[in-house]
Amino acid sequence: MYALKLFKSFTLLALLISCGGNSKLFEGTSVSSGASQTGNSTDLSGGGTVSPPGGGVTTDVKICRHPEALDFDEQTSGEPGACSFEACTNTGFLESNKVADYQLYIDQYGGTITSNPNLCKTEVCDASLCQHPDAENFHEYGKCNFLACGNDTFYEHYLFLGYQSYVAIHGGTVEHRDEKCVNQQEILGCTVGSATNDIAGANTDNGTCTWSACLDPKYEEYEEAGNKIVRDDIASYVGLFGGSAADYVSASTCSKLIVVPGCLDPLADNPSVGCNHDNLSCKYSYCADPAFVEFDDPASKAKLQAAKVYADQYGLNLSDVSINTCKTPKPKCTDPRATNTNEYKVCHYSLCNQSNYEEYSLYEEIFPLAQAGQATFVVNNDKECKTIKQVPGCLETTAIETTAGATYDNGSCKWKEACLDNNFQEYFGSANQSLIEIINNYASTHGLNSSSLIGSSTCSTPVAVPGCTVAGAEGYNPQATEDNGSCKFSLCADRKYGEWDKAANKALIETATNYAQLHAVTFSDVVGTLTCSQLCGPGCLNPLATNYEANAGSEKKNCKFQACINCGSGGYGSVTPPEYSSDIEDIIHGYSTMYGVNPPIVSTCNKNIYTLRVKFDGSCLTKTQVAKVKVTFTNTGNVFEDYLTTSQPELKTYHTYNNSPYTIEVLSYGYLVDGQQAISESLQGHTIKTITCE
Repeated sequence: MYALKLFKSFTLLALLISCGGNSKLFEGTSVSSGASQTGNSTDLSGGGTVSPPGGGVTTDVKICRHPEALDFDEQTSGEPGACSFEACTNTGFLESNKVADYQLYIDQYGGTITSNPNLCKTEVCDASLCQHPDAENFHEYGKCNFLACGNDTFYEHYLFLGYQSYVAIHGGTVEHRDEKCVNQQEILGCTVGSATNDIAGANTDNGTCTWSACLDPKYEEYEEAGNKIVRDDIASYVGLFGGSAADYVSASTCSKLIVVPGCLDPLADNPSVGCNHDNLSCKYSYCADPAFVEFDDPASKAKLQAAKVYADQYGLNLSDVSINTCKTPKPKCTDPRATNTNEYKVCHYSLCNQSNYEEYSLYEEIFPLAQAGQATFVVNNDKECKTIKQVPGCLETTAIETTAGATYDNGSCKWKEACLDNNFQEYFGSANQSLIEIINNYASTHGLNSSSLIGSSTCSTPVAVPGCTVAGAEGYNPQATEDNGSCKFSLCADRKYGEWDKAANKALIETATNYAQLHAVTFSDVVGTLTCSQLCGPGCLNPLATNYEANAGSEKKNCKFQACINCGSGGYGSVTPPEYSSDIEDIIHGYSTMYGVNPPIVSTCNKNIYTLRVKFDGSCLTKTQVAKVKVTFTNTGNVFEDYLTTSQPELKTYHTYNNSPYTIEVLSYGYLVDGQQAISESLQGHTIKTITCE
């Protein structure tokens, strides 16, 4: 804090001069105010309480600093505050100039002025003199000239402003002089140049500095030269204002972490102290096999869980981070009759100890094991004693001998004799059939072979056996005594294959042909497996072609023809060449369509026949849906009628001789075309006649 050393008086804003004078306008006037006439006071301290981040000194003390005030205090530290003044308020006296001086202070810091007539001593006598006592030419003729501090960072600047106000009314000059600037004002703020919020011109640090810095030694920026300077400044600042270094860091500059590799997981066997980067070196010791005693250890289970989390986190195989600690195998119960099957314990049983029950046999088996400590059991007769012991034997009355007292049949029955072979006539006897049914059912029930249940066979008279009797044929039955036509022969019957022409195959074909004739069936009925595999080369397979190849294996699409086709038919009149055949035309067209080729055709038609084709153009098709067309060949008398439609705009072709006259008439059957249209011309070569409806 700086105390004000010097205050000077200002002249009145308006001089009222009475040279002989007791004339005292405003005598007795008093000014008492807590602020300027505008009602405002100015606080230059920065306003209110200032608290540094670390809890340093708080400034909020206001002290009267005007040396002419009644309550002037030079000793106490604090900001400029309100003062109480006494002054001459009669403007007829020079001492009234003090009012403006005091009022200027009050406008800035507050206070009051009390009128005291006893302070009015020097009357104003000559208005042509400089009347302001602070002027350099006080009581000299002319306007007042002032020298003052024009720097607003000093307390004395308020005098400069007062002189400017005086000069604005009375004239004169105000000039700045550095020597007039004595007491610099206190400007609070951050005064440390390395801080991010350093305030230019601040002369009192209020603990508000902040820095951009790296305070974490784990980062490379921590040891950089510039950061060290900042850390030292922050440390000094903490010493002045308290708190911690982090309190004064507004932004961290730490970015490049110093990599310290190791195992980061504290649950691993080998966690690394001080590392900050996991290098996948963590290991976990545990037993994951429930067949071992170590599996049940809670610590082992915790390690297993930690290992799974670690492996999943870094995309590792569980085996890569694991150390197996399984050492002590557990006993495991594998007996399905035990109540704890598949558990890693000795087997435990629930038993029946009543000897007249079938279940007693398990008790006899387990009891010695339990005595040796290899099993445990409980007796539960109500639940486990289920089946009373039975007496085995033969219960079938048709057998040679039944077992007296037997309670169940154990498959021991035997029969003296029977015929079980259907190749003998005795097999079909009614008594034998009844006995066979009994024996077969008994054998099926007990999982036995029927033949093992009889003492001797009664079969003696064979029966005729139908079947295939040709050795080597498919279906050949060496037991057959009569051939029933069921033989099949494996052969190649297709001459397109190479096997067809072999001697052995031709012999089979002959045998099959004779066999079919013998049994009055077709050849195909006796053909079994086809042995054709080696297809002959391709060729023309159309019999009408001039290059037909009967033994070709496949169609080569190279057929050539000689025929009279593509010249119309008698159904549409016109002149039809005698060589024309619609059947041959259909066959050749079918061949072309089937194989997608245009075979060479040497025409055999009369070359003097020409064609006429009739069709509608687009204008007709937009005006009518159906139209009837009449074509008349006048030299032959042939008349043809046909229909043209939007879906069939072109008639079939008509054949006649060259230069034949013809007439075309259009008979309307549509809803837009009326009347008739006739065309009379002579055929000049092959002609396509287009009819227009416009």
